[in-house]
Amino acid sequence: MPLNSRKQREAELARTSFVEAGVQVFSKKGFHGATMDEIARLAGYSPGAIYRYFHSKDEVLMAVIERIGERFLEQVREEPPVRLDFVDRLRWFAIRHTQLADDHRDFFATFVVNNPAVEWDRTTTLGAKACQFFDDLVTGIAGLMALGIEEGVLRPGDPKRYARLFTSLMKGMAEGWPADQRTTPVAEWVEQIIDIFFHGVATPKEH
Repeated sequence: MPLNSRKQREAELARTSFVEAGVQVFSKKGFHGATMDEIARLAGYSPGAIYRYFHSKDEVLMAVIERIGERFLEQVREEPPVRLDFVDRLRWFAIRHTQLADDHRDFFATFVVNNPAVEWDRTTTLGAKACQFFDDLVTGIAGLMALGIEEGVLRPGDPKRYARLFTSLMKGMAEGWPADQRTTPVAEWVEQIIDIFFHGVATPKEH
């Protein structure tokens, strides 16, 4: 193997290790409680080694957001294995989306469900990255909502507004996760979200 190729693979492995360690440390300590030394040691490297790849804690968090965010965006782009009507397709997407969030439950609870330790200010590089991820996610889900409008399941309206409503509902339902301790199956969470999205929380009127 050429020397340059080996060094490149070693660099990619190190960077990946730091990012994965960052997910764990940020999840447990939050942004301000996390340290570069702790991330490096958890990754299996000396504290100074991390600075060869990241100049600051902001850069590590940005890489973490990019990695997790891309996984969510891949789900939005993916087509189901079989043709589904809008409701079943929304359920299929929501189950996979919620499962991915549950796989990163601590990070999701720290930076999405609860008040984040970092303010997502679009004027900062980190804030702009986080906001862009959310915008891309909403745009992807809006495409799904447009299908619901076409099928007549959703009344005519702005697909992006419906997408924001759905993501806000998922976020709101997830606020019970820290206390739930994984006792509620993902499918049950999703059924509650789907039901509230289509029917609200009011008692049905008797006819």
